[in-house]
Amino acid sequence: MIGAKLPDNIGQIVEVIGSPSTFGINEAGHVWHVRAISGRKSLIYRYRNGKIFTRSEGPVPDRRLRPVSGLPDEDEIWICDFEPADSTAG
Repeated sequence: MIGAKLPDNIGQIVEVIGSPSTFGINEAGHVWHVRAISGRKSLIYRYRNGKIFTRSEGPVPDRRLRPVSGLPDEDEIWICDFEPADSTAG
């Protein structure tokens, strides 16, 4: 996460689970439902009344997320499961 209002959330790596039915698109733009997968494995939220709480999953605006580079997509993972040809056979 980047540029979060609560600094403890900055740098947290999250997995996008989907688009939450209760948020969708609002004044923050598109919102994703995410799960924390690194660090303390929880996200910090603040209610409008100021009360702070933590959750392992929750809504995050798209503009607060940045893709993690360097991780291969499942389609890009190729496993060599064959034996090399014997150049001496003939």
